[in-house]
Amino acid sequence: MHDGATAFGLAEKAPIGPGRWVLVLAVAGGLGTLLVQLAHAAGALVVGAARTERKLDADVR
Repeated sequence: MHDGATAFGLAEKAPIGPGRWVLVLAVAGGLGTLLVQLAHAAGALVVGAARTERKLDADVR
């Protein structure tokens, strides 16, 4: 529940839009997966970072 509110708050305040690059840290976590979806929906180009190979292989689109 908190991840969703935080993700929406970040997406609302950050300059996310078409053609902008967004780096999402901890991309495989709850907040990270939501930020990827919000940034992608806003037309941003998204790069994700994670600590382990298993998390890097996660499909968060």
